[in-house]
Amino acid sequence: MMAIDLSGSMEEEDLTRGGQRATRLDVVKQAADDFLQRREGDRVGLVLFSDRAYLQSPLTFDREVVRELLGQAQVGLTGQKTAIGDAIAIAAKRLKDRAEDSRVLVLLTDGANNEGVMEPLQAAALAKNWVSGFIPSVWGRMPCR
Repeated sequence: MMAIDLSGSMEEEDLTRGGQRATRLDVVKQAADDFLQRREGDRVGLVLFSDRAYLQSPLTFDREVVRELLGQAQVGLTGQKTAIGDAIAIAAKRLKDRAEDSRVLVLLTDGANNEGVMEPLQAAALAKNWVSGFIPSVWGRMPCR
């Protein structure tokens, strides 16, 4: 399962891709797309989040659909803030009934939680019972409100 940040800060053009300035979201989309292309035979799902988190795609073998949904994702789709804890909780809930060796969450964010019901560390503590692999990818610190 991938959880991808669509908050306002992901629109910052402070990274490069192919020698050109790129937004954080552009770089995340490219990294996620590369990851999806290599997941042959695996189920993948997609959680998107900003002010709130939601399941964009349940776990599926159809990687092309997930890639298309990811390509359509836009900054600010559900607001400008960042609900990292809620994204972790939603992803963990979707993974909890899967086989233990297939419960992996890849979290792609710039790392500043400032919205949502659940704090990231609280969500991660709950998720550790349901997620066997947790791969956070963040820029900078992950302060909690």
